[in-house]
Amino acid sequence: MNFKHLPRASILAGVLCLAGVSPLATLSATNTAVAAHDSAEVSRLLKEARAAAGKLATTTDHFHSYVRNRLDWRTHAEKAHQVKNEVNTLGAHLEDLEALHHQAAPWQQSVIRSMRPILVQIAQETEFVIQHISEKPSLLAHPDYRDALENKLELANQLARLTDDSVDYAEAKSRFSNFAASSN
Repeated sequence: MNFKHLPRASILAGVLCLAGVSPLATLSATNTAVAAHDSAEVSRLLKEARAAAGKLATTTDHFHSYVRNRLDWRTHAEKAHQVKNEVNTLGAHLEDLEALHHQAAPWQQSVIRSMRPILVQIAQETEFVIQHISEKPSLLAHPDYRDALENKLELANQLARLTDDSVDYAEAKSRFSNFAASSN
């Protein structure tokens, strides 16, 4: 498609829609004198959280596959502790983000607030799994155990999508700002 014939506003609106941003909300936000700027430090920490969340999602997916295989309870325990360590790493990233909450742009604050309940649920499911392995190592096919692994997988993927989408949004927003500045 030849973009030369499209009005600049149409091109920008298309870019914003692809990034998941409402062009009308962006235009009204840029017209306000008190438009909040993204915090570069929060954006950097969100990138770190994205990497950690992606790793957790991969580990959780691998762990979830243990249900289909008849692996020793010690293998389950080892993977459960790996997940716990990765959840703790993400918790540290979240604490850093929450400490900068007041400096964050409204959309960044929303992402930070959305991360906590998901991470808390993952931690609770992880603790349940560790306790189940400890108390009932011969019952790894139990429905409650399988459900906890399934829930952890869904939550880890949700957290990975949230952080991935937020970083993608920040990058698209930055490209848009650079494009708008170079057009003026």
